[in-house]
Amino acid sequence: MSALRFGAVFCSSISLLCLLIALGSDYWLADSSSHMGLWKVCNHEVCHSLDVEWVSGLCVMIAMSIFTGRAGSTSQYGWSFGLGWASFPLYLLNATFHAIRTFMFLGMIAGAVTLIGLCIMNRQPRLAYMASFTAGLCIMIAMSIFTGRAGSTSKYRWSFSLGWASFPLYLL
Repeated sequence: MSALRFGAVFCSSISLLCLLIALGSDYWLADSSSHMGLWKVCNHEVCHSLDVEWVSGLCVMIAMSIFTGRAGSTSQYGWSFGLGWASFPLYLLNATFHAIRTFMFLGMIAGAVTLIGLCIMNRQPRLAYMASFTAGLCIMIAMSIFTGRAGSTSKYRWSFSLGWASFPLYLL
């Protein structure tokens, strides 16, 4: 095995390991009393899973649209109507976790294809190189979505750092 191929296998292995640890851990964001990952939020050692209910949000939006269409133009809407419309974006904001998880899993699958391709392909490792680039791109998208959603004032922790660390290793 050439030194270049050994380096590619090493970077791919380290990147896949970082990605798997980042996916499975719950320390993406943390403060003194709570921490959060892609799967659950823990507050004072009590953990809750992150259930994403975007379908419910879509149903709320459709119901509010139907109600708005039936009401007369001179009708005054009450506070519950405003609350219904205000709840819709909250459901869709939670749907970003589905996007983050999906891109992280696609990156993990492409990373595994990269590692397998580099280990067993001897002559034309183009598939492994394309899979490596795809893995890096998927991870970059997922991490960018999470960073944009969490904001710049958040306290990012080691799981988040491992996720970002896996991105450039796939591009090497």
